[in-house]
Amino acid sequence: MRYRYAYSRNSFLYKLAVPSSVTLTPDSLFAVFTTDSYFHGTISICQPPIATDTVSNKDIESIVDIVFFDGKLYALNMYANLFVSEIGEGHKGKPKISATRCIVDSIEASRRCTYDERCTYVNFNYLVESDGKLLHVRRDVTILVPITDEHVVRARTVWFDVFEADLTADSCRKWKTVKTLGGQALFVGRCSKSFPATDCWVQEDCIYFISDYLKSEPRVDPLCDSGVFNMRNGKITPLLPEAVVVQTQGDRRGRQTWFFPSEAM
Repeated sequence: MRYRYAYSRNSFLYKLAVPSSVTLTPDSLFAVFTTDSYFHGTISICQPPIATDTVSNKDIESIVDIVFFDGKLYALNMYANLFVSEIGEGHKGKPKISATRCIVDSIEASRRCTYDERCTYVNFNYLVESDGKLLHVRRDVTILVPITDEHVVRARTVWFDVFEADLTADSCRKWKTVKTLGGQALFVGRCSKSFPATDCWVQEDCIYFISDYLKSEPRVDPLCDSGVFNMRNGKITPLLPEAVVVQTQGDRRGRQTWFFPSEAM
């Protein structure tokens, strides 16, 4: 499998979550997540061709990501609280979200970066299903202050932490720190996926990331804050060799995102 990046042109974030290929059936539910830059988000469950019910900020404050895992719909907020939505039968048999509850509390944000009064540090959070595990991927980005459009374009990722949700019945329901991906590679962004590294010709135990938080494409450096984070040694390398990067022309707008072949979904 090869990977590539592209830009979505919407000013808000959008994600479609589908069950895994193992549990996918013609009657399967889908979920659509939208949010604005203030993290005012809405999750809609859909049974094609119509949406049937929603979860919004009144149920989960500051939603940042969602994923189907083990037949259930999970949501992560910006404080690293994990929520699960119970979906039952509503009016005229249409699916309905009967309850949404927090099952894993937030984690204390450790700072691996050297303090610098010229910078501020921002966390971006992703929820990824990987080899039968539900992972919270936390990305640390450093931005020069004061925060301006120019400084945001120059922001750079400095570290990733990965945590697994302990969902066993007799557990304390906490996040567990993960030191290895077990031979998997993660692609994180508005559409995050995990694949066996040997199947897609990439490095194992690495996180591939893009500038999914930028609203516009910089003219000089189209890849901007993109790269590969190696969990074994903590090093970040370029996503693509400089020689193959094509510089952009004109003022283009959008966000970077991943596209995956349909057979890999």
